[in-house]
Amino acid sequence: MYIFTSPGASGSSGWNTGDTLTFLAAVSYALNIIFLDRYSRQYDPGILTGIQFAVMAVSGALYVLFFEHPFLHITGSFLFSLLYLTIFGSVAAIFIMNRYQRGTTPVRAVIIYALEPVLAVFSGWLFLGERIGKNGIIGGVIIIGGVVLSEVFGMYLDAKRNVYTL
Repeated sequence: MYIFTSPGASGSSGWNTGDTLTFLAAVSYALNIIFLDRYSRQYDPGILTGIQFAVMAVSGALYVLFFEHPFLHITGSFLFSLLYLTIFGSVAAIFIMNRYQRGTTPVRAVIIYALEPVLAVFSGWLFLGERIGKNGIIGGVIIIGGVVLSEVFGMYLDAKRNVYTL
């Protein structure tokens, strides 16, 4: 993240509140994967998905009440987008994660999940002509490389201890 913020670059403001929030979100996501690894083996993925969405609905509603000035302009397009993103972009995606993470390790799950931003950047480049700068490429390589390195190092330690996992 330090590289992404481009400290010292012309026009860069360095580390800011958004960077701190992004870091905290990353820590939260890591904890989600760790807890999901533990509980997806014990509980039904439908129940886990329901609990996750209930907690987020209550948390989101409380956040809006205290920190936002909500308004709704309900249109057909709004309702279609809300249903589509809720069903496919949230509930189905989280259910699939909850269902299939039990069959792999947390690090391998992170590698799979890390493909999402890679595919998003590739799609932006391919379809929209977007560009990613040198620092974005370096930061992305460091992040993905770190995750892959931790998996390879884990496999090395398992082999050294004569522990083999699929």
